Amino acid sequence: GWMNYGEDYATKTLKLNISSIKQRIAVLPNEMNAYCPWAGLASVGCGGTRCFVWANGGASGDLSLYFHEMGHNLGLMHSNRVGSDDEYGDYTCAMGSLYGCYNAPNNWRMGWGSPIPGGHFNNSNMPKGTWMPYVLPFQTRAVNSSI
Repeated sequence: GWMNYGEDYATKTLKLNISSIKQRIAVLPNEMNAYCPWAGLASVGCGGTRCFVWANGGASGDLSLYFHEMGHNLGLMHSNRVGSDDEYGDYTCAMGSLYGCYNAPNNWRMGWGSPIPGGHFNNSNMPKGTWMPYVLPFQTRAVNSSI
């Protein structure tokens, strides 16, 4: 449908070579809002040579939509929190309902972040009832930024 039309237009009319572009984004016309009940839709993971994001025309101006849907292309699922029935219930992650970056667990899943030195905890190095102070840098300023 629309993705194929866009690819044909880019290659045949605009004479662009898009073969090396893995992530493809199609912004649907506003007239499609009545037929597409979602703001965005994406393939999970990038198997093969391409992965896709579709943005509904009515929501296409929301940059967080692209960040969220491209997170699906990177293999991420929706982010929830314990005790919430809302699949977007995590307010700390773009894969939930945050207008911002991915949270520490998702950064770790993608290889973009890792724990601070000494931040790998288990029963032997963090006994029950023990207080341990840590300073966590902003995730945007350091790769080692979580515990």
